[in-house]
Amino acid sequence: MTGVDVFHWVLWAGDAARCFYDDDAELALDDSLRARGGIAQVAWMDREVVYIGAPTMCADGVLAAAARALLDPRVR
Repeated sequence: MTGVDVFHWVLWAGDAARCFYDDDAELALDDSLRARGGIAQVAWMDREVVYIGAPTMCADGVLAAAARALLDPRVR
């Protein structure tokens, strides 16, 4: 993948996370993540791995943003 060095975090969303988002939902999970404050970019490379560019966020902040993205009813 080109430009991996601009991503600061890797979010692994295993099979257990599949029940929290729907591929045919109104809002895609990666788009929901992009809408979170502090997240500059998102690349969803495969079913389980999401690269996140968030230069000002700590690990807990990224995890909280991911949890909020999964709680968004539009991604279900």
